[in-house]
Formats: sequence, C-alpha cells, structure tokens
Amino acid sequence: MNPERKSTRSSYVKRLLPWLVSLSIIVFLFSRIDYVMFLESLEVAELSVYVPLVILFVFIWFYVETYNVQKLYSYFGHPVDYLTMLSIRGGTFLLMIINYGLGAGAIAMYLKRLYGVGLLRSTGILFYYMVVESAGIAFLAVAGFLLAGQSSGIAWWVLYLASGLFLFYNVEIVLLKYIPALGFLRRFVNSSILAPIRESSLSIYAKIFLQRTFYFLTFVVFFYFAVRAFHMEIPFLTLAALVPIIFFVGNLPITPFGLGTIQAAMLYFFKDFGTPANILAMSLVYTVSLMILRAMIGIYYLRTAANLLVDGEKDELNTCGAGVADGGGSL
Repeated sequence: MNPERKSTRSSYVKRLLPWLVSLSIIVFLFSRIDYVMFLESLEVAELSVYVPLVILFVFIWFYVETYNVQKLYSYFGHPVDYLTMLSIRGGTFLLMIINYGLGAGAIAMYLKRLYGVGLLRSTGILFYYMVVESAGIAFLAVAGFLLAGQSSGIAWWVLYLASGLFLFYNVEIVLLKYIPALGFLRRFVNSSILAPIRESSLSIYAKIFLQRTFYFLTFVVFFYFAVRAFHMEIPFLTLAALVPIIFFVGNLPITPFGLGTIQAAMLYFFKDFGTPANILAMSLVYTVSLMILRAMIGIYYLRTAANLLVDGEKDELNTCGAGVADGGGSL
C-alpha cells in the first residue's frame, strides 16, 4: 500500500474512532433506560426557560474565556487585542468541536502568523494554561464538597479524587519549573515548549487560577438553573462538588466534545436527583445545544478569522518589501 494513502487512512480512523466510541456509549446508555420516559422528559422540559438560559451562558463563556486567553498571552509577553482574540477564539470553535487539540493548535497557528509567537512556545503557554485550569477545577470540587457537608450524600471518594488531582497538577508545575537542566534532561528543560512554565511566577499562576476557577464556577450557576428546567433540584454546593468531576470525565480524550462521557457521568452523579431518563434527556440537550451554538459562533467568526490571516500575510509582504527596498531593491 502507498505510504501516503496508508497515512491518510490512519488519519481518518483516528478522527472517526472518537465518534464511534461516543456512539457506542450513547447506545449503551439508551439500552438501560425507558425510551417512553425519555421522550416524556423532553416533552415536559421547560425549554422556554432552558433555551434562553443556555444562549446567555454560551456567550458569557465565550467572552470570559476569550478574555482569559488574551490575558494568558499578555502574562508571557505577547499582548493581543481583545477583539482580535475574540475572532481567533470564535474561528477555532468548529475545530474544537471536532477535537480540542485541533482547536488549540489553530489558536497557536493564528498567533504565530499574526504576532510571531513560536508554535512550540504557544503550545507551552496553552499547556501551562490547561494544567492550572485543571488545578482550578479540582479546587472547586474540593471546596464544593467541604461546603456541602456530609449530609449532601456525595461519596467521600469524590473528595479524595479531587484532592489528589489538585495535588498532582500543582506538583507537575513545580517539577517542570524547577527540574535542573542536567544530562539528558538539558535539551527538554531548555526547550521552547517548557519555557513558559520556567518563566511563570506565583502571580501569573494565581491570576490564571482565579480566572479559570471563576469561569468554571459560572457552569455551576448554569446547571443550578438548567436542571430545574428539567424538573430536578440539586443544591448549589452539591453541584459545585459534582460538576467539576463531570468536566474531568467529559475532558477525557476518547469522545468528541465529551459526547457520551458527559452523559454517563451525569447519570452516575445526578442519580439521586432524577430518573435516568430525565437525566439523560437533560444531559443530551445540554451537549447538543452547546455544540450547535458554538458551531454557529464558529461559522459567524470563520470569515473574520480567515481575513486576519490574509491581513497578516499582507503585513508580512509589506515588511519584506520594505526590507528589500532598504537593501537597495535588488534580489
């Protein structure tokens, strides 16, 4: 077989596999619930409450996360205009629906073309961002568990897991920041991809940590009202402990956009607050509505994001032309 064709087929399989895993999980979940009750849950859901709610929060999340990413790059010496970052973030939404890594890679590509941020450096910045973000999610789960109290009925292993994850992510940062550049580690430690972590300070960590914790706290607020549209009542502090754990499950790189894994996690963690059919209905509406709304934002910003690249190319050509002129105009 032609190596190029084999590589293309392998690429298609890698992209298709997460969707097959997602479909398998959903089929399995549906095999364990009453279809009639599922349809009834959709019929009686107060969508007139849910739809405006999810539209409002999708835009809140979009604007807040864009601000977070904009500030992130400024902390590491790469100031970016907010409206430009808004276009970049919006333009990468479609890729993030397919694969989060593709979306992050697209952000890095835009910033390289527009601001000259190296791809490896940008990857390192986004890696640091995601590690600190994960620590913030784990902290939120720990705080929610402790504030909710034992009477909430949340299993103790949730606290142990969240505490362990919080410790793991922070130890990871400390090790990568202070590991000595000795022997075979020298090349890795001095690499562009690790440079942002080595440059980071406690102040930068605290700013990103607080920003991302606030961002995910808005999801807790959203779920507090969203579950009521599906006739479930879950205490706010209980959600503060459970929603972050659901995010961890949903972020596992085995399904696109957490489709399937989020549903399984909600069925497990929300089981004391509603019927399986009702929980599955709510979780599917949540995931599908986010995919649709973010895809619409992505389509809206696609042309703007593409124009940014065109403008960036023009700037490069103008700079190149000026350099040639300064050098005497000969090639």
